[in-house]
Amino acid sequence: MPALALPDFWQGITGALEQGESFEEAAVREVREESGISVEQVFSAGFTQYFPIRPEWRATYGEGVTQVEERVFYAFIPSETQPKLSAEHQAFRWCLPEEAVSLLDFGHNRRCLSAVENALSFPNPTQP
Repeated sequence: MPALALPDFWQGITGALEQGESFEEAAVREVREESGISVEQVFSAGFTQYFPIRPEWRATYGEGVTQVEERVFYAFIPSETQPKLSAEHQAFRWCLPEEAVSLLDFGHNRRCLSAVENALSFPNPTQP
C-alpha cells in the first residue's frame, strides 16, 4: 500500500479483504494484525459505506477498482486487554463513546461508531 499522505487522526481498526476472504474473516485478521488482540467472533453493526479510491492509489487495488466497500463490525474483549499496536498505529485509547466521537475527525468514522452503538442497543442472544 502506498503512503497515504494523510495527517494523524483517530479511527477504529480498518483493512482490506485478502483473496478469498469474507468480510468477517478480514475483520478478525485485521484486529489481530493491528492490535495483537485475538478475537474469535465479530458481529456486524449492519452498516456499509463506500469510498472512492484516489486515482494515485488505484493501481494498488487492481484493474478497474474505483471504490472501497467498508462494513462495520465489533467484538467483545475482556476489559483488561491491552493491545500491542502494529506499525500502522501510534497510540490507542480505551474510552466511552462520547469521548470517542469527539476524537474522530472524519464524519464517516463517527457514523461507524454510531452504527456500533445502535447495534449494541438491540438485544442479541449471541452477545455476552
